[in-house]
Amino acid sequence: MDRSRLVPSKASQDDAIAQADSLASDAYRPFSAYPPALVEATLDRLVASSTFRRSQRHRQFLHHIVWAALAGRHEQLKEVIIGLEVFGRALANYDPRHDPIVRVEAGRVREKLARFYAGEGADEAFEIVIPVGSYMPRFARRKAAAKPARPAASLAVLPFNVLSNDPSDVSFSIGFADQLIDTLGRVPGLKVVARVSAFKARDDRSELKAIGKLLGVTHAIEGSIQRSGERMRCIAQLSRARDGVRVWSQRFERDEAAGVDVFHFQDEIAAAVLAAVVGWSTRVDEESFTAPLLRARPVLSDNAQARDLFERARYMAQHGTVDGYHKAIELFEKAVAIDPRFAQAHSHLGAALANLAPLVFEPARTSFAKVKREALRALDLDPFDGDARALVAVVAYRIESNWATAEPMFRDALHIAPNSTLAHLSYSWGLVFNGRFAEALQHGRMARELDPLNLAVRAHHARLHSYAREYETAISELHAVLDLDAHHLYARLVLGIIHLSLGQHEVAMPHFERVAEEAPQHSSAHFHKICVHGMRGEIKRGARELDALLERLGDSHYSPFNVALARSCLGDREGAYASLEEAARTRDYLFVSIPAHELFDRYRDDPVFVDLLHRHDLELLPPWPAEQTARLRGSFA
Repeated sequence: MDRSRLVPSKASQDDAIAQADSLASDAYRPFSAYPPALVEATLDRLVASSTFRRSQRHRQFLHHIVWAALAGRHEQLKEVIIGLEVFGRALANYDPRHDPIVRVEAGRVREKLARFYAGEGADEAFEIVIPVGSYMPRFARRKAAAKPARPAASLAVLPFNVLSNDPSDVSFSIGFADQLIDTLGRVPGLKVVARVSAFKARDDRSELKAIGKLLGVTHAIEGSIQRSGERMRCIAQLSRARDGVRVWSQRFERDEAAGVDVFHFQDEIAAAVLAAVVGWSTRVDEESFTAPLLRARPVLSDNAQARDLFERARYMAQHGTVDGYHKAIELFEKAVAIDPRFAQAHSHLGAALANLAPLVFEPARTSFAKVKREALRALDLDPFDGDARALVAVVAYRIESNWATAEPMFRDALHIAPNSTLAHLSYSWGLVFNGRFAEALQHGRMARELDPLNLAVRAHHARLHSYAREYETAISELHAVLDLDAHHLYARLVLGIIHLSLGQHEVAMPHFERVAEEAPQHSSAHFHKICVHGMRGEIKRGARELDALLERLGDSHYSPFNVALARSCLGDREGAYASLEEAARTRDYLFVSIPAHELFDRYRDDPVFVDLLHRHDLELLPPWPAEQTARLRGSFA
C-alpha cells in the first residue's frame, strides 16, 4: 500500500481524534494518544509472528487499517475501500452486500489476534484490537488477563553487591550492569529501566519490593560478586520484585590463574542472563527466539585495554559536566584507537560529543560533524544500535535542517531500540519544534517511564510542556526537580524563561542570577538577564550590558540564538533578525527551536520573520488562543 497517500492533514487529524474518542472505551484510547513509532513497532511484531506470517492477505489487511487509523483517513476504513485495495476486488462489479469478503476475513483476523495475544503475544505490553462491527482498530496498553501466562515484561538491572574490598570488583559490577542494560534493552517487548534510575535506586539501599514500585518494574536482575584469592565467584539472578522470589539463578566462577580474561567472563555471564531473560519474557517458536539473541548482543571489544578505557569513559560521562564529558571523550577516543571496530565505544563517543557541544557552545558544524562520523561508524559495525541512529537523526535535523530525513531515522531508532531514552527525548524535541506537541509529550513521558529517577529527563520533559504552553504543569515539575536538587541549573534556567515569557520579570530574574552565579561560563543566563532588563523597559541599561557581555566573550564561541533573544527583548528588531541569520549560518543548535520559542511570538505576524523561517525550512506554528495566553498570565500574576 502507498503510505504517502495516508499523510494526515490537520483537519483529518482532528476528525480522527474526535471519532476515535467517541468510539473508545476506558480501556482503548485513540491511536493519536500514542507515539506512532510505538504503534508501528507493535504492528511489525504482530505481522512478523508465526500467527500471521503465513497469510499475506491478513498482514495486508492489518497494515491497511492501522496506517489509515494513524493518518486519520477514515474513508480508507470503509468496507468497499478495503475490498478494493486489500482484497483486489474490481470497482466495476464489487458490491459488499453480495460479496462478504471483507467481513469474513476481518472475522478471521480477529480470531488470529485473540490467538496471538493468548499465546506467543501473551507478554506484549500493547495490543491492536478490531472491535466487532467496525474496521476502526484500537490500540491500548494491555491489561493482565484473568490467568496470565506471565506478567508484563519489565525489569531493572541493579549493580551487583560486591562482597570483597577489591576496587576492581566494584568496577566489574558497574561495567557489567551497564552491559546488561545495553543488551537487554534491545530485546523486543521488554521494558528495561535506564542506568541512572537503576543505579540510584540501588544506591538508596531500598528493598527489592520498594525498588520495583519506584521504578515501575515487575522484575529485577541482581546478584553478588565475591573473591577468594585468585578466584572470583558471581551469582546472577532474575527476581520478582513484589516478593523477591527467584525466577532464575546461576553461579559463575573465574580463576585468574587459569588466564580467564575478566571481560570474557563478563560476556559469558551476560550471554547466560540474556538467554534466561528472553526465555522468561517471550513465548515464541525457535526461529523467533534466536532473533533477539542475535540482535541484542552489542558489538563490544575483545581487547581488555579498550574495554577498560570504555568502562572508565562511561563512568566519567555519567556526571553530565563539562569536565566529565571532556575526560570521557578522551578515554573513548583512546578505546577506538586501540580497537577501531569497537562499535559501542564509537556510539558513546558520539553521544558524549553531542552532550558537550551545547554546554560549551562550540561551533556546531565542527562538533556535530564528529558526532555524525562516530554514530555512522557505530551503525556500520552494529546496525541495531538505536542510540547511534538517533544521533544521526539529531544531526540531520538540528544541524542540517532536514526534518524530512530525520523523522524516519528517529522512528527507525525507536523501532530497533524502544528502550532508548536518548531516542525518545531527541525525537520529542523535533516534534515539539514542528508543533506536534501531543506526540512530543508522549515521547517525553516514555523517556520518564524508562528513567523515572533521572532529574535531567524530568527537566527536559517539563521544557516540552512549556513549549506546548502548558505552563502550570511545567512550573510544578520544575519546582519538584529543584526541591530534589537546588543546583539543577537547567531546571532553574527554564523556570526563569517561563516566568519571563509570562511577564513575571521579578520572579524570573533571581533564577537567571542564580545560574549566572553558579555557572559564570554559561553565557545563556547572562543573555536572559538582559532580556529581563528589556522587558522591564530598561532598554539603555540592557543595551550597555549586552555590549559589555559581547566584549567580554570576545572571540570565544557563544550562541547567536541567545544574542537574538536579547536583542529581541530590547526591541532591536533588525539586530535580532541579523543574529538569527547568523545562528542559521553557523547552524546554532538552538536555531530550530524558533517556531515554538515563547520569546519570538511577537514576530509571528512580521513577514520578514515568516520569510526567515521558510528560507530555513521551518514552519510558522498556529497562533496560541488569546484567551489561553491571558489566562496563563493571570494564573501567575
